[in-house]
Amino acid sequence: MKKILVISNTSFSIEKFRSHYLNKLSSEYRIKILTPSKRPINLSNKINFKQLKNIKLINFFYKLKKEINLFRPDKIIIYSWRYQLYISLLNFLYKNVETIYVIAGAGSLFLKKNKFFIFCLFKIVNYILKKPNKIIFINPYDKIWFENNFNIFGKTYLMPTEGVELIKKKKINKKKNFLFFARLIKEKGIFEFLELANILKKKDKNLNFFVAGPTNQSLVGESRVPSNLVSKIKSNPNINYLGNIKSFKNIFHKIDCLVSPSYTEGAGTSVMEAMMSGLYVVAYKNNGHNFILKNTKHYLCKKNNIAHLLDGIEKFLKMKNEDLERNALNSFNKVNHTFSSKLVYKKIKKIISA
Repeated sequence: MKKILVISNTSFSIEKFRSHYLNKLSSEYRIKILTPSKRPINLSNKINFKQLKNIKLINFFYKLKKEINLFRPDKIIIYSWRYQLYISLLNFLYKNVETIYVIAGAGSLFLKKNKFFIFCLFKIVNYILKKPNKIIFINPYDKIWFENNFNIFGKTYLMPTEGVELIKKKKINKKKNFLFFARLIKEKGIFEFLELANILKKKDKNLNFFVAGPTNQSLVGESRVPSNLVSKIKSNPNINYLGNIKSFKNIFHKIDCLVSPSYTEGAGTSVMEAMMSGLYVVAYKNNGHNFILKNTKHYLCKKNNIAHLLDGIEKFLKMKNEDLERNALNSFNKVNHTFSSKLVYKKIKKIISA
């Protein structure tokens, strides 16, 4: 049985986005996962796991090299830019091992305005993307953009998001409860959601606004949680703070509309989960959201600002119940036929074995 080493920046990302297809792959490959945090709770017993803490860089390189030498993988799958850079720097040590980079979104770094920073970033990313044997993107817009900007034609592949395991529940939409469900970081649009809630609550006191998501740095990953953000949320009388809810199944049945003002997304797992659960979605039009919500009646904001978010909420509040029900059914069918865990597993298995 061939061996795959998986390297990720958090166990949270494995647990929430990737365990469903990695668990299926473990019947075909012997898999070992390395992350800086504890073992994901939903990982198959067939999968080996090792916590590789973020220590000093030289020591980290030594430990990573040691793990690779001990496991002797046939393939290495790497998530996150940081570890893709590390593996690229160590590439000369194991040229006979196939390396596969998964680009789960361009990331907010590319949105910065500083020209010198962007120049340096492009140089680093160009170096990173020249090293792997295969590069997997999870939406077609990112794939095209990276191919054109970094000339990586010939080794790129498309996976239809990272998939979701299907679950269908009948949802009666009351057009009342709104949710922000993501890591509590600036890049996910938490500050826009807070401002949105303050404006709408003044217009209609019967509307309810909820925030749920992790703030622990080991779960958040490479982005930073703004200081005093949690206390700011808790002190806001217009917000119900729910803490970190691990599964959408524990909250979505109470919610009518998911608001996803994320600046950038590779796909948007929470959006797909909302589509499955019968929620209406108001989201910024980034590459991931555009891919998932295209040809649906959900609202994509053309610009990342409060005015467009408000337009989306107002459209939702004016929709007829039969239109919401029809949109919910069409949305579930789109996830079922395009983004299901079963389809994603078949695709990544095909890419890996090619």
